[in-house]
Amino acid sequence: MGSGINFNPDTFFNVDQPRVGLVVVYGEASALLKLMPHVDDSGAWVQARFHRGPLAGRPVIVAKIGQGKVHAAAAAQVLIDRFGVDLLLSCGTAGAISPQRGAGDVVLASRVIPHDGGWHTEAGFVHLGVYNSALPDGRHYRRDWPADPTLLTAARHAIDATTWPETAPMVVTGPLVSGDQVIASAAKKQWLHQSFGAEAVDMEAAAVAQTAALNGCRWLAIRAISDSADSTLDIDVTRLITYDEAPPALTDKMQDAAKTVVRLALNPKQADALRKLRRGLKLAAGHAALAAAAVVNRLQ
Repeated sequence: MGSGINFNPDTFFNVDQPRVGLVVVYGEASALLKLMPHVDDSGAWVQARFHRGPLAGRPVIVAKIGQGKVHAAAAAQVLIDRFGVDLLLSCGTAGAISPQRGAGDVVLASRVIPHDGGWHTEAGFVHLGVYNSALPDGRHYRRDWPADPTLLTAARHAIDATTWPETAPMVVTGPLVSGDQVIASAAKKQWLHQSFGAEAVDMEAAAVAQTAALNGCRWLAIRAISDSADSTLDIDVTRLITYDEAPPALTDKMQDAAKTVVRLALNPKQADALRKLRRGLKLAAGHAALAAAAVVNRLQ
């Protein structure tokens, strides 16, 4: 289900350039849209909002989505089917997995890995990746999606040549792990680094890469570090969440909000952690947007 305008990719995109679609989480999209001189609303499908306009002088479609792999995959498919996109770019923030990564650093994914796909047994978790439906015998899985080397090299050159408004961030090319989990654990962070050599972790890139692969479409993932993905991010968010299957009454919401204010006032460390996270998210979203614009400008 969806609603939107009639769209003709042949008249919107330039004939001799890639048809680029960017997938970005709602809360991180404003940094990207600010780089576009004008933006037109192109409608809503699959709980995502689509916008069209020029980025770095080239026409693009931006899909604003909710967090997670299913939202990312659904929006990516709409970009391909309805908007005629032939290059998908996953853009946004990520948590640091490598101990060398810090807030604002930019990670260009050499490959993306769905870290939460596998089996849990009494002996622990075994990473399998994603079932390969092309060989439907139940024994074939895909553990990662490598980026196209030529496309990756061009993107890295573009990011390296970027002019930053303030101090230039560290830019690295390396593995990105992706899953439907917010990582706020030093132990989990260490496991992700040791198991996959990951630079960073996000929640959408693997789904974008898989959807692109299923459609024979090119893809890239650009992420900037917003947080350390360890216990410093261990903020009790459960009191801030409303579950659709059991929505609380308005009075319950008001009471929870009041309790949250009191708890933060009595726990300065949590309040400081929230402020630090907000600053990190803003910095990372801005760096990821600038890097994405540089890549779009240079793509052939």
